[in-house]
Amino acid sequence: QRRGRRRMTVDGDQSDSVRDEFLSEAQEIIESLSRDLLLLDHGQKEGSNDPELVNDVFRGVHPLKGLAGMFGYAQLSALAHALENLLDDLRLGRVSLTQEVLDVLFEGVENFQRLLGEAKNPAERADVDLLRYAESLERLAGPTVPEKLTLDEYEMDPGVLAVLTEYEEHRLRTSIEQGVAIYRLKVRFS
Repeated sequence: QRRGRRRMTVDGDQSDSVRDEFLSEAQEIIESLSRDLLLLDHGQKEGSNDPELVNDVFRGVHPLKGLAGMFGYAQLSALAHALENLLDDLRLGRVSLTQEVLDVLFEGVENFQRLLGEAKNPAERADVDLLRYAESLERLAGPTVPEKLTLDEYEMDPGVLAVLTEYEEHRLRTSIEQGVAIYRLKVRFS
């Protein structure tokens, strides 16, 4: 029995260590999201939009959703999932990067901070109304019908178009609309 108790303590210590590591990583992700949103905000005010920066924000939220779910932080995971949907709409051009969208994204990061504070110290209750926040996100949601790519005049191989993700298809369409040259390369390896 003594050995069993001691082992439980070690497992508990390891569990606390893993939890602390998750909370530390989540904090880093949230700080990175905050910095990227500030850059998006600055770009939007300057009249430029950097799709890669939107992708960076999306890629920051995605692992946070999975990690929070894995460690049992349902509210953090739900918030990340909802934000991920809005960011996907931004990536796909279904939603434009407006000040209203940025405000909602910044509010999401603040909600992450509050929920993370509660996760670190359960005695602190986070004042987060996820239902109201979800309603804000729903108001901004874009159409659910994906745009269809018609590139007949560009002699695009249907096999290539068939394997593009919705995001890659969107980026291709945007590049064409902006007059970016598109090249088709054929490569053969021995």
